[in-house]
Amino acid sequence: MPKCKWNIKSTVTEKAKKLSKNLSLSPVVTQVLINRGLDNQEDIKVFFDPSLSKLPDPFALGDMKKAADRLADAIEKKEKICVYGDYDIDGSTSIATIVTFLRSLGVGVTYYQPERFVEGYGLHVDSVKNLHKNGTSLLITVDCGTSGIDTAKYCKEVGIDLIITDHHKVGTENPDAYAFVNPHKSGENKIYSSLAGVGVSYYLALATRKVLRDRGFFKNDVEEPDLKNYLDIVAFGTIADVVPLMGINRILVKKGLDIINNNSRIGLSALIEVSALKTKINSDALGFILAPRLNAAGRMGNASRSVELLLSNNEDEARKIAKVLDEENQKRVSFQNKSWQQVQTIVEEMVSKKDVGAFDKKFTLTFANEGWHQGIIGIVASKSAEKWYKPTSVYTIGNNGTAKGSARSVPGVDIFSVFLSFKEIFEDFGGHNMAAGMSIKSDRIPKFEEMFELGVSNYMKSKKLSPVIDIDVEVGITDISIKTVNEISQMEPFGLENPQPLFFSSDVKVFNKWVLKDKHLKLKLENGIDAIGFNMADMADKIGNTIDMVFKPSINDWNGTRSLQYILVDVE
Repeated sequence: MPKCKWNIKSTVTEKAKKLSKNLSLSPVVTQVLINRGLDNQEDIKVFFDPSLSKLPDPFALGDMKKAADRLADAIEKKEKICVYGDYDIDGSTSIATIVTFLRSLGVGVTYYQPERFVEGYGLHVDSVKNLHKNGTSLLITVDCGTSGIDTAKYCKEVGIDLIITDHHKVGTENPDAYAFVNPHKSGENKIYSSLAGVGVSYYLALATRKVLRDRGFFKNDVEEPDLKNYLDIVAFGTIADVVPLMGINRILVKKGLDIINNNSRIGLSALIEVSALKTKINSDALGFILAPRLNAAGRMGNASRSVELLLSNNEDEARKIAKVLDEENQKRVSFQNKSWQQVQTIVEEMVSKKDVGAFDKKFTLTFANEGWHQGIIGIVASKSAEKWYKPTSVYTIGNNGTAKGSARSVPGVDIFSVFLSFKEIFEDFGGHNMAAGMSIKSDRIPKFEEMFELGVSNYMKSKKLSPVIDIDVEVGITDISIKTVNEISQMEPFGLENPQPLFFSSDVKVFNKWVLKDKHLKLKLENGIDAIGFNMADMADKIGNTIDMVFKPSINDWNGTRSLQYILVDVE
């Protein structure tokens, strides 16, 4: 039996065959694009060659004109500006984007990130009080602020103009800020809704530059910044925050990756060097190799090291910071592995005390422990949600009677909406569809667990959650060639809503099979092509003369020879 349910979207249609001729694309790849909503020649051309000229107007976002005008005023009057951002990569890259922009204009800007273990996520009154004492007159939040209702009121009371730029879901009340820029506000155009925090920050920079240009600011011996050069940072934050890589984000990320691979800033080059990456940087390299290192600062302690790396103009300084981040990441991996093992043991005991059926009927999982490092609970929640396909919350319990939590969901469950239905149980919470951060009195965790289970059950209307593999196209194995794989590579960057395409073939004859290194499966198929199933050795005895298979086509480069191969995802 396959590991997951298979959802096969289509075969190659006549529409795809016809369109493929006009585009000089294979029908298989054309069908993939059609299935992803790109069903005409113009949209497909834009997809393959995204241009910055296709970016939607920044001023179409609510309050953006007001925010840009106020920031431009502060720049011209040399006011004291502070950029306040979250401690994850999206926050750090957002801060770096705005600070780089302002410094390029000669503005003496400062920035602030709350410490994960002291203040936690969000815009805090006590932190802003200190900024007010230091003379801040304009406060710009990036990747946070939507839930800062009380802090926005405080800013208004003491005379700080607050510009909130954020992308997190909006609750029942909007903060009363000078300007509130968030694509999830009621009435906003959905074209902006997939932006990461760094994308919204970049749009503020674009809008402010336009206002300054219209005012003649750049005629006074001030060089106009080329914001295209900021896209390496924007791409990093966008990929790390796992937002959809279609529409605006595809343009930002594709252009940003070009910069990273040609002439990236000193800090990112140092991070690439310490990560020992020798190949071309793609979305996977950013998301799975570089991002954990940059994120280690915020997870293990002080996130400002990540910002300083991105802002650094000194190669030696950048190398030192990158080395520290690499060491912090190694510590993070150690803490994470220990906690993850404990979670797996808890589940094993849960199953043995009850039964597998009872565990399978659960909609959610909640874990809490006093010894878990706060910086890794989000990763553990993600691993749990992926392994058991249940929305998961993981708490670390502090000495002050408060627990800090992180939650991750699965496709089909909007975890933010679920939490909103019993928000009174939290001290604080925020997030979006697939992830949330929260704090709660530790004695309320059992009640939370009960409400979490009930909330997801109600949300799903008691339908069982089960993992599904979305397969782009059913093909014959002879329908895919090296040319097809080359065309697929032009669909990068891959990510949410634009994953690497998956294909399905049925009744494929198997000529031979091997187990490699006691854990990998290798098949020789009827067309002479090799199929590799990583960590699928347990399937070897179940494979007969023919198989149905879900796979990704790839190129195997060996001793200067390029050959087609298939990477198995699931088999039956």
